[in-house]
Amino acid sequence: MLKSVYDDIKEDGGSVSVVYTTKSMRDPVTEVVTSGTPLTFETYGVKESFEISEIDGENIKVGDVKMLIPAYGFTFDFGEVFRLCKVVENSKEWTVVNVNKTQPGDTVLLYTAQLRG
Repeated sequence: MLKSVYDDIKEDGGSVSVVYTTKSMRDPVTEVVTSGTPLTFETYGVKESFEISEIDGENIKVGDVKMLIPAYGFTFDFGEVFRLCKVVENSKEWTVVNVNKTQPGDTVLLYTAQLRG
């Protein structure tokens, strides 16, 4: 089922990059701070608009979009680390505002990301 969701979105959507930047680390002994490392995950996504009734101007703003992204192949939990991520589509960079998971049982099938550009 997970691969089927991926194949459907690949067919209907476009390629996107999810860029996850790991947290900076501070060595407690040397006090040296190491910058986070960006990790890029190539996948596919389908963009959808928010309904007018969903736009409240605070949590969801005019211009925000939903992007359906399959969970297939992810090496990190996008739903848990989205604040450290951005999504790039056709050289447009989106800030990830929120992510909801579609997870029947133990397996995440789909991420629905709220993006702001």
